[in-house]
Amino acid sequence: MKKILMIIILVLPLLVLYQLYIPVDRSSTTNKRVDIKKGMALIEITRILKDEGLIRDGLSFELLADVKGATRKIQAGEYLLSPSMNAAQILKILEKGESEKSCFTIPEGYNLFQIADLLSAKGFIHKERFLFLVKDKGFLESLGIQAESAEGYLFPETYCISKGASCEEIIKMMVSELNKSLPQEQTTLSISQLLTLASIIEKETGQTEEKHLISACFHNRLKAGIPLCSCPTVIYALLPDFDGNLKKQDLEIASPYNTYKYRGLPPTPIANPGLASIKAALYPASSDYLYFVSMNNGRHKFSRTLEEHHQATSKYQLRR
Repeated sequence: MKKILMIIILVLPLLVLYQLYIPVDRSSTTNKRVDIKKGMALIEITRILKDEGLIRDGLSFELLADVKGATRKIQAGEYLLSPSMNAAQILKILEKGESEKSCFTIPEGYNLFQIADLLSAKGFIHKERFLFLVKDKGFLESLGIQAESAEGYLFPETYCISKGASCEEIIKMMVSELNKSLPQEQTTLSISQLLTLASIIEKETGQTEEKHLISACFHNRLKAGIPLCSCPTVIYALLPDFDGNLKKQDLEIASPYNTYKYRGLPPTPIANPGLASIKAALYPASSDYLYFVSMNNGRHKFSRTLEEHHQATSKYQLRR
C-alpha cells in the first residue's frame, strides 16, 4: 500500500506537468479560432479549449489558473490558438489579452450617426446601444465630458480592438485618444467651444491650408457679434432626417444650431473634428476676413466686406 502511495505521489506531479507543459500536438501547424465572451466563467472557457483539442485536461488547466491568480484576469476576445501551444502558454495568452485585433477608421468630420452606422455595419457595436451611451449623462461624466453628448469627443483615428470589446470600451478609447491629442495651450475657449468651432471648420473645408483662414472668419464674426451663417450647422439640426438637399426654408428653422438665425456658437459640436481643424480653431490666421464662399473647386473665395462677398457669391454661386 505504501509502495502504491509513493508511486502516486511521484507520478501525479509528473502527470500534471505533462498535462500543462506538453502540447496536445507539438507538430500542428493549424490555428483554431476561439471566442471568449465577456463574463464567461473559467469552467466554460476550459470546456471550449478541451472541445477544440487545445488542452488535454480541464482540471489541471483550472488548477493552474487558480494557482497563478489568472481566473479573473482572462480577457474577452477572439483568439487564434494552436494545439502546438501548451496549456500554460494558452493561459498566458488569455491572461494578457493577446487576441486577434480588428481595425476600423473613423474619418474626420463624421458625426455620431455616421460613426454608429460605420461601427454597426462592421459588427463592432449595437447601433441603439451606442446612440444611447453617447448621450447618457452618467456615462459621459465618467469620461470627464461635461456636455449633452459625446459629439466632437470621438477622435477620428484608426483603432484596433479585440472582438470582445464592449461599446463602452470603444467609446472610452476614442475619447482617450482625443484627450491625448488636444493641444495643451491656454485659450479663452472652453474644450466644448473649441471642439464646436473645430467641428464647423471641419465641415466647411477639406483643404488643410484653408482651415486657419476659415477659423479667422469665424473668430472675427464671433467678436463682431455677426451670425456665423454656416450651412453645416443647419444640416446638423436636420439630422438624422436630412435628405442631402439644403433648402432655403431650412435656413429659417428655430434651432440653436441654425447659425443663420442665432448668433454665437451652436450648443455642441456638429461632428468629430480632426487635429488639423482643432489646431485651426485654436490658431486662426491673422486676417480681417469676415466672409467666404465656395468656388466649386474645393476651395473658397474670402472677402472682407459684404459687398465683396456679394460679388463673389454672384460669380461663383448664383451664375452656376
